[in-house]
Amino acid sequence: MTKISMLLAVCLLGSAHADDELTMQDLVALDKAKQWTELLDRAERVKPSARTAMTIAKKKNVRDQPPAGDSMTKAVVIATILASALVAHAETVAEKKARSAIDDAMTQDAADIKDCSKKITVKFDWKAYDAIDWKKVGKDKVDFLGFELNSVKHIGAGINKLCADKDYKEALAKISTIIYRSTNDDQIRVKATVSGGTMTFENYSFGSTRDASDYVSAGKAAL
Repeated sequence: MTKISMLLAVCLLGSAHADDELTMQDLVALDKAKQWTELLDRAERVKPSARTAMTIAKKKNVRDQPPAGDSMTKAVVIATILASALVAHAETVAEKKARSAIDDAMTQDAADIKDCSKKITVKFDWKAYDAIDWKKVGKDKVDFLGFELNSVKHIGAGINKLCADKDYKEALAKISTIIYRSTNDDQIRVKATVSGGTMTFENYSFGSTRDASDYVSAGKAAL
């Protein structure tokens, strides 16, 4: 039964879909509320940087204190999902630092947008980055974060330049979130799309690094 449950857990983990990223604390809350279905569906959405030794210890309680009813199978499935997510995405110190540097750069990008008369959140699409076939592109996933850092740190300056033009500033008034998305699609350079209040910059990450002018050009083409 345990092996079957563990296999089920892996399958569920691979097929789960959610619209937003979670922290391990979110999953702890779902666990305590006995929201088993949602917990199963959303376990894979925990950001790697949020997976800590402390939360691993907390998750042991799922195995130690299984819920009532059809409990043992659920407990094993949930524990295995959480353990699999933590082990499969275990980060080295170097990777954690590199990812944090990019997240910090995105925060600085948001601060660099001074002339748009509004606050705009800037995010890095980690799911897209992790989904790239790194073996196929022949690059080291962790080492390449340094190249991405050099590209993303100019996003805020690019958006700020757009807002120096009153017409583009007016068009950007509806934008509240900017997402940077890495891709290995060599048919594009930097491509911007707008959906609702979100502007997404999709960048072919394996060309040259980008500067503010690249984001200005892509932004103008999308607005």
